[in-house]
Amino acid sequence: MVLGAVFSVMALMTFGAVVLPTLAVGLRQPELEVYGTMPSFELRDQTGAVVTEGALRGHVVIASFIFTRCPTVCPLITMKMRRVQDRTADEGERIKLLSFSVDPTHDTPEVLAAYAAGHGADPARWRFLTGDADAIRRIATDGLMLALDVRGQLPNGAPDVVHAEHFVLFDTELRIRGYYDTSDAPRIERMLRDARRLLPEAP
Repeated sequence: MVLGAVFSVMALMTFGAVVLPTLAVGLRQPELEVYGTMPSFELRDQTGAVVTEGALRGHVVIASFIFTRCPTVCPLITMKMRRVQDRTADEGERIKLLSFSVDPTHDTPEVLAAYAAGHGADPARWRFLTGDADAIRRIATDGLMLALDVRGQLPNGAPDVVHAEHFVLFDTELRIRGYYDTSDAPRIERMLRDARRLLPEAP
């Protein structure tokens, strides 16, 4: 009886030593893909300060494209970015947020400053960027492989800009690690988890 109990215990120990690590490997999240890198740029933020991609190195970055006169998706994208800001507040400046204006002729630093303040943006973490229109187009289409097209004019006089409605996640080396549809709540939750997964690499 005692000998049988000993063998049972040994069998359980062997099962745990072999099977449990195998299960742990199976439960481990897959590595995030690398889709490219953030292109170089030199733009201005809502304070008028010059911002380059180099200033973001060492931080996890989440970016979007909006414009202040947009009457449809942009207010929703900005509202959701505000939620991202709030939900990552515990990480401080280790996670940076960017909103590129696709109507830079109108969206001067002063206009963006008012817009940012109206949405509760923390200027230390969330920067609204403007500058040369062609440069912003290249960032979106060539650099990040996102749609950006002007198709006439809206009733309010703003350009009718068709642009991506995604958040783009970058790691601390400015590599693109994911695209997340802002209209898909589960995808945004996944983005928040993925951003935190990249944080051990941050200072």
